Amino acid sequence: MIIPFIDWQPDAVDFGASGSSQIINAVPAERSFQPFPSLNVFTDALTARPRGTIQALDKDGASHTYVGDETKLYELDTSDLTFTDVTRSTGGAYATGSGEVWNFVRWKNKVLATNFTDDPQQITMGGTNYSALTTAFKARNVTVIGDFVVFSNTYDTTDGNVPNRVRWSAQDDETDYTVSATTLSDYRDIPTGGPIRKIVGGEVGIIVSEKSVFRMSFVGAPAVFQIDEILPDYGTIAGGSVTKLGDSVYLISDQGFIEITGNGTGVNPIGAGRVDKWFRSEFDTAHKERVFALADPTNNRILWAFPGSANNGGRPNKIIIYDKTFNKWALVEEEVEIILRSKGFEVTLENLETLGYTDIDAMTVSLDSFKSLPQLGAIDENNKMGFFWGGSKTATLETGEIEITPGRKTNLNAFKPLVVGGTITAKVGQRSKLTDSVSWSDSLSLSTSGRFTKRANDNFHRFRLTVSGDWEDAIGIQLDRSSATGGAGRG
Repeated sequence: MIIPFIDWQPDAVDFGASGSSQIINAVPAERSFQPFPSLNVFTDALTARPRGTIQALDKDGASHTYVGDETKLYELDTSDLTFTDVTRSTGGAYATGSGEVWNFVRWKNKVLATNFTDDPQQITMGGTNYSALTTAFKARNVTVIGDFVVFSNTYDTTDGNVPNRVRWSAQDDETDYTVSATTLSDYRDIPTGGPIRKIVGGEVGIIVSEKSVFRMSFVGAPAVFQIDEILPDYGTIAGGSVTKLGDSVYLISDQGFIEITGNGTGVNPIGAGRVDKWFRSEFDTAHKERVFALADPTNNRILWAFPGSANNGGRPNKIIIYDKTFNKWALVEEEVEIILRSKGFEVTLENLETLGYTDIDAMTVSLDSFKSLPQLGAIDENNKMGFFWGGSKTATLETGEIEITPGRKTNLNAFKPLVVGGTITAKVGQRSKLTDSVSWSDSLSLSTSGRFTKRANDNFHRFRLTVSGDWEDAIGIQLDRSSATGGAGRG
């Protein structure tokens, strides 16, 4: 009998569930779980914690990574792995509010940035400093929809704070925000849904407010954009929880984790009955602005870094992952300030020492990892940037609970781990009745025969493996008929 690791479903009932209550630091594969790599940092440190980041390609295909903290904007210099200060030369340091973040977007050969406290900023990629894009207003969010730069949740000296406002530029001119029927620059206040938390751009915009979701479609003069409410009552708890993969938008709402499909034509509650309840019990709601969502198209996954239980001052310490290919969830425990997707960089044997690798034979990272391809990364608790390309993180994987012998106790004597590589230890959980608490064994080590030996005579069993070192696939555990025999009745 093979008892596989199926899915991480902490909300499911223990017995007979189609998933497990505990799978940590491993991600779904076709018929197994595979290791999540550790974070390798390589840059110098920012002067303060990051509040937002973007990686964008300029007109020549060169990659640029920008990061903002409370008072500065930076560009990563890949030649010496330092952050170059590209803060505006006129106006001095920024004053990002304690609960605010930087929002970035690529527009042609520029990167635009906004933090609500300061005037929206612009820089030509590769340029020396940011400068004011406009002084007409301030905004929390920025995106691009078709030929327009679109801001939302704004402040201006005439109307003050207008959290439900959408304001867009002249067509094909990111610097012009004067309302005009000729240039098509205008604004719209949405009467329902509450404050706008995020707008996801593209040919069609998806506006996610606190309590509703809208579709924003270009229709030309005189209306310019048509805004339709498509999902009332499905808002988001934080703008940072919203991201896009393909034509689907993902977010965390009051109802749980949601996938909005087909540019707003459908909704899929991907976390219902699986992870929503667990997340609500784990999430530190005092630090909603610290949630960062990231789409990983390479692996067809969505990641949310968030401050969970035992976090340090609101710093995200857990990354919850939805794998769209396999429709499965996973959890990674990693303390980071922000997650990001950026390009690697080419290295030579001579500059490996700059990255901290002084002994090639002792390297846990393949030289192929440094290639200039989009990769998953993060800025860590020391405000240093790196990529998840290190050695395998130690993983914990638990099977669902089963009744091995229906209607009777089972005399369990041994079981075999189905894991490729690594160092493995195990624990056995057992109980007589579903109303009992689970009793766990001490940690078990593999015998020379490649099995764990443990006497556990009971009605219900579950198995937990801890896998460390260089491992590849964890499938589950195997029970031989001779090692798990039916015993006496329930009694």
